[in-house]
Amino acid sequence: MKLYIANHTCSLAAQIIAHEVGLPVEIHHVDVKTKTFAGNDYLAINRYGYVPVLQFDDGATLSETAAVTQFLAETKPELNLMPPAGSFERAKLIELQIFIATEIHQKFIPVFRDYVPEEAKDKFRQILITNFASLDERFADGRTYLTGETFTVADAYLFSVIPWTERTHVDISQLKRLWAFQARVAARPAVQEALRDEAKAAAGLPV
Repeated sequence: MKLYIANHTCSLAAQIIAHEVGLPVEIHHVDVKTKTFAGNDYLAINRYGYVPVLQFDDGATLSETAAVTQFLAETKPELNLMPPAGSFERAKLIELQIFIATEIHQKFIPVFRDYVPEEAKDKFRQILITNFASLDERFADGRTYLTGETFTVADAYLFSVIPWTERTHVDISQLKRLWAFQARVAARPAVQEALRDEAKAAAGLPV
């Protein structure tokens, strides 16, 4: 399988889960501006130009962070990166994944765009601060990860987007529990391996 990624994007979540389950994937770094990878047209892989994309040996592809991480997680169900099918816990985790995708990830998009007026960006920054605060509250009971003591795909997704706050001047410095979570996830061996792979791929080095 091939995994198409880009530096400092949500594709990091897919890389993390691939390492968590020990699944070897061939990493390809995409230039998000030119929509190319190693001189090839990335739009031929994904017409929207987004990452991550998981490409199978028969050419079939799977995109969207939540879908890719869920698929990868289910290759090793015993790790509980996704709760069992049909369980209420699974539905709640999917709910959380959707929240991160729509109320965190997508709310960053206008703030990244040069053509969006600064006044509008400030409104999205305030929305993001509020939404991040709601996730910070989850850790008030001392839990280690978003849903408790088990690391899940949602933790990988959130970890991959929190750094965007520094690039977009979204001030969540007051959310101490969230930053403590970020440090805990960063210490996981699979996360460290994913970050090393991403840096190598972005530099054009073999992974």
